[in-house]
Amino acid sequence: MSRLFSLIGVSSNRITILRRVIAMSVTASLVPPCVLLFVWLFDQVDSPRPEAQAIARSPQPMLSIEPRPLAGPIVAHGTGFASNEVVALYAAQSPRAAFADYIELATVTAQADGTFTWSGAAIPAVWSRFGSTWELAARGQTSTSMLYRPIAAVDPPAPGLSSAPLEAAATPTASPAALPTPMPLPPPTPTPLPDPNAVNKWYVEFFPTRDMLPAAVYSRNESLLDDAWCNTLPPFVTSSSFSAVYSRSEEFKATTSYEFVLDVKGAARIYLDGGLVIDEWHDGPQRQHKVTFPVVIGSHVLRVEYYNVQGPALVRLNWIPDVFYGWQGRYYSNDTLSGSPALVRDDPKIDFNWGTGAPDPRVPGDHFSVKWERKLCLHAGQYKLAVDVDDWVRVYINGALVTELDNWNQQPTHREATRYLRGCPKIEVQYVELSGDAKVSFRMDP
Repeated sequence: MSRLFSLIGVSSNRITILRRVIAMSVTASLVPPCVLLFVWLFDQVDSPRPEAQAIARSPQPMLSIEPRPLAGPIVAHGTGFASNEVVALYAAQSPRAAFADYIELATVTAQADGTFTWSGAAIPAVWSRFGSTWELAARGQTSTSMLYRPIAAVDPPAPGLSSAPLEAAATPTASPAALPTPMPLPPPTPTPLPDPNAVNKWYVEFFPTRDMLPAAVYSRNESLLDDAWCNTLPPFVTSSSFSAVYSRSEEFKATTSYEFVLDVKGAARIYLDGGLVIDEWHDGPQRQHKVTFPVVIGSHVLRVEYYNVQGPALVRLNWIPDVFYGWQGRYYSNDTLSGSPALVRDDPKIDFNWGTGAPDPRVPGDHFSVKWERKLCLHAGQYKLAVDVDDWVRVYINGALVTELDNWNQQPTHREATRYLRGCPKIEVQYVELSGDAKVSFRMDP
């Protein structure tokens, strides 16, 4: 009996007690109570304890990467995120560099159960020389920390080991038909990292508070300082109360006064080589502020600080030379000569053949327009005017259209006209590029 009780998990102390109780029960003919007592003691052996019940825990965000061959794609899985949470994925070199040096790979949205699966193209070949020094980083829009997992290829088989199946000794089998070799996926073009020293571009840093603290959550390069957020926010900024810092090095072509034009909703201040040029460091509705400031020819550093408190946000900056020695050219990023120009510069002459390129990095290669203006003091006489254009052009003298040169809504062409001119007439040349090659020239000969 002792062996039987031991097998069913009754302790030695309880076995001793049971022996005594059974002996007393037999002597006193109390078998039914004894049986009841035995049943009760046996029941206690398997009774569950409340303290043994598992305690449910809230899942924490986790990131994992499937094993992959050297040229295979990255397959990542995430769990524990909030329902429909947007998660950003980056490639980061180890030891972990500054966030601004991460390469943005993709953004994914977690499912209702807080999970996601992302499959990216193969790692660029240039990364292979770094081996496993690259990590996949992930951060949800509500997370305060980054998750990391190494990006590494599957280890090759150990020397002497083979993954080929053993051949059957007795019965030969037909060789299976050879499968076509799968074509490897072309490596993706890595996203260029924001460059604080990029030529003709702004370097922008965005901060989650209005005080440009604690650290930038996102950075990028921009050709123009022309940002507006109505129903959106900058990436990784979760509140309309945020700040930004714009900086660039600009080559000023002439020693003269420049008109700086600031459009802002919120607050902004402009610095040139560390000196304050415009101070609108107070929150307010959309407004425009202009100031004329002397600048010496050469390279200068511009810095714009901006913050918004709530609602839509806007910041835009342009500058225009106060004195032009050639043609004042206003370049627009549209084909309608509308809005604020993306670029204003002093062009010595109107004779351009941009091909399929753009006049400047701040202007697109297609669907842009230009307005040139100039006053010329002339000897009285007949002047021959000529234009060569692809796509549209028209010319005004003292506000009057020169009809022979009007090629608005027409095909690329060469046109000529003759006019009697004297004094200092104001001449205006308007140009539109739609698509394809872009060229325009205007000549005026006595």
